[in-house]
Amino acid sequence: MACCLFNYVTLKTLLYQSEKLWNDHFPQCLRAQFQVSGSVLHKQTATMTQRAIEHTVTFRLQHAPKSPEETDFLNAAAKLAEIPGVQDFQIRRQTSPKNSHTFGISMWFATPQEFVDYSEHPAHVEFVQNRWLKEVADFQEADFEPLS
Repeated sequence: MACCLFNYVTLKTLLYQSEKLWNDHFPQCLRAQFQVSGSVLHKQTATMTQRAIEHTVTFRLQHAPKSPEETDFLNAAAKLAEIPGVQDFQIRRQTSPKNSHTFGISMWFATPQEFVDYSEHPAHVEFVQNRWLKEVADFQEADFEPLS
């Protein structure tokens, strides 16, 4: 499951010289979502043509850093990327001591309705009820739309 913690931005910036390198060094779960064309990595889904809403949340877990419980939570959170409408899903670790939150999750939705559908999706509701409310010590959610 650790492969699911890779994010698209990181992956798409990597250049690969051959399909053999790709097949030899990346887990099946990544190869199923991405493909190599020449030296450029492409997501195997429709290109995002519109960005209506960026959903972000920063948070601090109740679990000890780098504990199995932390890893399990992050792997469970990564599955939210599978909900229809979610685009450019990322989980990041905080690097600045200025903020007590240790992780951030962000994703884009092409339409406001896709964001509503995500929020109400059974997998999201279950994650919030069974994991988020029990394991997150503090968080800040912010949702953005482009200025133009």
